[in-house]
Amino acid sequence: MDTSYVRRTRRLLVPALGAASAALLVAGCATGTGTTAADTDSPSDPASESVPSLGTDQPLPSTDWGLTAIVGPDGLTELDGHDYTLDLSLLEEFDPLDDRGDAEIDPDEAGTLAGVEICNSWRGTITGWPDEVKHAPDRSMTLAGCGPSEPRPEVSDALMEFTSAAWDVDTLVLTGPTYELTYRTEEWVLAQGLPGTEWRLLSARHGEEEVAPFRLADEGAGMFTLTVDDPREPTRFTGTAFCNGYGAEVTGWPEAPAITEIDLTATACAADTDGLEAIYAGALAAVTQVRWDGREMWLSGPDTETGTADTSLHFTLATE
Repeated sequence: MDTSYVRRTRRLLVPALGAASAALLVAGCATGTGTTAADTDSPSDPASESVPSLGTDQPLPSTDWGLTAIVGPDGLTELDGHDYTLDLSLLEEFDPLDDRGDAEIDPDEAGTLAGVEICNSWRGTITGWPDEVKHAPDRSMTLAGCGPSEPRPEVSDALMEFTSAAWDVDTLVLTGPTYELTYRTEEWVLAQGLPGTEWRLLSARHGEEEVAPFRLADEGAGMFTLTVDDPREPTRFTGTAFCNGYGAEVTGWPEAPAITEIDLTATACAADTDGLEAIYAGALAAVTQVRWDGREMWLSGPDTETGTADTSLHFTLATE
């Protein structure tokens, strides 16, 4: 494998590769730590910070939303929009089997809400959208364990009690007697950048060479890492490539990312890990696309030797 794009202890310019548009998606099972009112100097009502045109007269601007704030008895908690999502695409659809015989639910007026809380999906039936919302007792939710970021029970409580909704061009507010939920459109959430700055490699492929997940677990768990300097518009990556540290200059994020410079230290690694390091560095140099989905991120691009789209790096958010 040609590794001329990396110079030990010195920089080497890497020719920019052709770029393709990034496909950016959001799904469940994202990580992120909320910030409570006690952690901020002057918290404010999230609804008051949006464009002052919340209402119900205009059509909904989106069916996909991410929760960015919840106000309740404990004050304001801010979220990153990735952990808790709301799907309104089924709002005008209703399955009578979901009703479970609730006499207050009129199938002609009912609709279905759905969403994700960390790594669990849910759905339920409502009527009276958007001004006089009532909830059927049919809300169902998966019960998978989400690791260190378990779902917040107050989010479920708020989704079961809200009685009205209002929105503007990128904000949706659900209001109930105890809680107020503020959502932002998927496009708005993605524009804020990555959900975190520190990432751990799950797998890597560069041309015909591959670093399998089991090998990372056995030989390099936590040793291939990537840290971005700015989650919204990174200009530099740093991290570890097994036993060496590295830095990489980034341009064109996120539409056409390219690694234009790589610094790599010259620590002598064990003989059987040299190949892993070379695959990782080679894949970084070939990156032309990025997408992220909650707690996972994929960097990909063509192989620098063959020109085929056969290079990928799969990361997960690092946890403490």
